[in-house]
Amino acid sequence: MPTLQPRRPEHLPDHREMCLQALVEHGLAEHISLGGALGLLHYLDYRATHDVDAWWSETVAEATTPGVEREW
Repeated sequence: MPTLQPRRPEHLPDHREMCLQALVEHGLAEHISLGGALGLLHYLDYRATHDVDAWWSETVAEATTPGVEREW
């Protein structure tokens, strides 16, 4: 079975795109992990979703987490 590589979903709603882009622009994207349907869309782009399942790494400094929450 081939290994799937993540790629930008085609069915990413605009407001999700804006949230993720804000995290990238503020250097915070490396601190979160996407899960659920939104995470799956990066491997299997089969439908749109309005849910966002995400969490940040336990190693993120407490000073960084408010920035992640604010941008998200």
